[in-house]
Amino acid sequence: MYNLDLLGQDVSQGEITRDFDFSALSRWPEPEADNLQGSDATDELLLDTADILSALTRSNGQDELRIVTLNDGFGALSLPLQQFARVNSLNWTITVWNDSLSREQAISNNANHLGLPSPVAAQLKLQEVVSGAVVILIQAPRSLSELRQLIEATALAASADVLVLVGGRQKYLTLSINDVLGEYFNEVRAGRARSKSRVIAATGKRPLPENYVSAFPVRSEPKTLAAIPLKLAGYGATFGGTNIDPGTRFFLETLKLTFGDSAEFPDSIVDLGCGNGTISSFFPLQFPKFSGRMLATDSSRDAVAATQETAILNNVADRVVAVRDDAMSTFPDKSEELILLNPPFHVGNTVDPNIALKLFKASARVLKNNGELWCVWNSHLNYKHDLNRIVGPTTEIARNRKFTVTRSLKRA
Repeated sequence: MYNLDLLGQDVSQGEITRDFDFSALSRWPEPEADNLQGSDATDELLLDTADILSALTRSNGQDELRIVTLNDGFGALSLPLQQFARVNSLNWTITVWNDSLSREQAISNNANHLGLPSPVAAQLKLQEVVSGAVVILIQAPRSLSELRQLIEATALAASADVLVLVGGRQKYLTLSINDVLGEYFNEVRAGRARSKSRVIAATGKRPLPENYVSAFPVRSEPKTLAAIPLKLAGYGATFGGTNIDPGTRFFLETLKLTFGDSAEFPDSIVDLGCGNGTISSFFPLQFPKFSGRMLATDSSRDAVAATQETAILNNVADRVVAVRDDAMSTFPDKSEELILLNPPFHVGNTVDPNIALKLFKASARVLKNNGELWCVWNSHLNYKHDLNRIVGPTTEIARNRKFTVTRSLKRA
């Protein structure tokens, strides 16, 4: 159906990208900075590649076209398609699926600003979103595991003649991406680079065995953390997968030594940015005097799902409540006494301290007066000044060659 030989030629700008104002896309509610935009050259190349492959035309007489965009950061894939379909009265169904809640919110905000309906399918599972899709455009995620999860779902549920286009910055694309696509599709072809980006196309779904079992979630063998055996679960986009992050390991070993066996704890403790749930499952196991609940929260779908699965594996599911939330936006002001945080410092492949500052501000809002934020961070980032300014008096508790653990007391 698709002539992938066309990928051997240069891809010129098409009508969809030419008529869309990409500069109008905002990253909010994610932090914004001069070096961070709401789109990149890969978004435009993906759309233009779909155009030259005639993926967006209905030469076979069909009127309806089901398009899905995956890992579409701020709507730079879905919203140009929606605008083009509206202007040309095309019967296209365009749906977005994103792991990040804040990016889903950004897409909805941008759609509203442009007078378009939100394409975000917030309540649907990944396989439900790709079910029956004919064209799927993917901004290549940073993690190969996340890409595998997206491609696996596509192979399980998308249309038999689906065309998958995966795009990314050329320096981050590896042959491993081709290998993953080749496991599920018969024909895989890379296009020419443009503006330091490249697109890889895949079509011709391979039949999967009837007894096919999904690779996700991944479950680990027990790992020892401060003498506690811990099993971990991970989905494609879960930070750290099924590994214990080195900063988290240092953090929890420090908390064990600092709190000891006699410490008193509040009824609830917030695990902010819960990842694979290491902290939320470790705490009830390590501290028998803690009889309350861990409130685990993360913007990532896969982090929340992994935290729930990790709690089940460690028999503490009744002690862990995992919620998908952007920086505790649903938590009331001055409602918590203790927050534990290992903040991320990357946005995709870009180092950006603003995400940590956003979480510090959220902690300052949610903490009760004299409540405590315990934090671990890469020492070279030197967050102590920011914590003093945003939360309150901050004390260094421990430091090794790479990480620093601090306690910040919420200023009354």
